[in-house]
Amino acid sequence: KMNKLQKWAFLFICLGIISLTACKDDDDDDDIVPIKSNTEKITGKNFYIADFEIKVNGNVEMTFSDLDDCDKDDFSRFEVNGTGVENAGVIKCDQGDPQVESFAWLFLTNETKLQFDFGQGDIDIFNILVNDGTILKLDQTYAEDFDNDGNDDTIIITLTYITK
Repeated sequence: KMNKLQKWAFLFICLGIISLTACKDDDDDDDIVPIKSNTEKITGKNFYIADFEIKVNGNVEMTFSDLDDCDKDDFSRFEVNGTGVENAGVIKCDQGDPQVESFAWLFLTNETKLQFDFGQGDIDIFNILVNDGTILKLDQTYAEDFDNDGNDDTIIITLTYITK
């Protein structure tokens, strides 16, 4: 018969053998790419507009090619703390405008929407179509009397940003 001390010693030896065989060197871990959160995908980078479209009642009214060069070099930057900036880029459209405008941002609806708050009640909410860390594609649909005929028009804005 084993006494209590021998049983514990035997148990520790068995556990030691099991743990040694279970702890082999596994080089497969080096190939694992960590999954980034949506916040990690958009923060700490400059996002430049790469495509832009405004549709009114289904008709394209404005595209990226209609933008002035001074708008095409603008970029947005999101920070982890929920703040961000819109930078007018190298070419400013109006020298009297500020170079940088601050905003607050946050994800809504299980991170499927992105809210921008520019202050003084100027809040925009966009659907997130793509957010992969290099492309951020957003759209927004709203009703407004675009053509001043007294009737609301359906306006869809689609924005595609890329990092550079």
